Amino acid sequence: MAEIANSKADFLLSTDTLSGYGLDIIFDLAKSAWFQWLDLCVRKSFDARNAKYIKKLTKKYDLPVRIVQTSNSVNAKELNQALDLCEVLWARIISINAPRYLDIRAYNFILDNLANYKKHNQDIKFTIVNPSDENFFALPIPKYHFKNIVEIIKKYGCYLWLDIANLNQDILEWEFLRKIDKFVPHTSAFYISDKTKLGRPHVVPWEGILKLQKIFSHIKKQLFEWYFSLKIDIEKSDLTDVDRALLILQKTTAFYKNYYVDIEVEVE
Repeated sequence: MAEIANSKADFLLSTDTLSGYGLDIIFDLAKSAWFQWLDLCVRKSFDARNAKYIKKLTKKYDLPVRIVQTSNSVNAKELNQALDLCEVLWARIISINAPRYLDIRAYNFILDNLANYKKHNQDIKFTIVNPSDENFFALPIPKYHFKNIVEIIKKYGCYLWLDIANLNQDILEWEFLRKIDKFVPHTSAFYISDKTKLGRPHVVPWEGILKLQKIFSHIKKQLFEWYFSLKIDIEKSDLTDVDRALLILQKTTAFYKNYYVDIEVEVE
């Protein structure tokens, strides 16, 4: 009898999604939208760098921070700050956004220092978020060679945080899905969002062209056990209305439940 895959991957809200809101409101909305964990972006607000304040919010809303996310211009100060947050919040994953195109300073910082950070912080899982197709040079990742992402992660000794919407659609469907069994063991999390026909990333999952239901099915077959994180760009007109923003978040958690948690797939 075939084994049915069970979902073990939790769904987090990236605070990036509600950029411009204070953390107290973000925690409140995340709780009201049935998220159980948060992915904390430290670069967007001073609140996100105040470990004691965030600790109070996690207790107030019973909503732990599982991941601390650094910017794509990461330096020693920011990474040390992320480590301090991890210690206070008991988070054990630091995600590093890939440097922007030609940001040689940030790229060299990662290249020269990450191994030492890993050596002295062995309880932390360091993971790198893949850049967009247009941002391939800085890591460097050739634009049409998806397999090199894994090679570079192995070189750095890090896990990959896969931002689905940052990949070329053909690479996502033909390279990632065909090699998923080799890829998933190197992956700590997936950013979930969609992209438009014109290539605009991080739109809500039901408004784009990516075959997310198919992607969810393939990931579930691999018994992926870490995290999905919602990272979408909500329109400013929706952000100005808290109730509308909440409805969008609730619809995304329902989307995740319907197309990942509730689906039955057989383990290959």
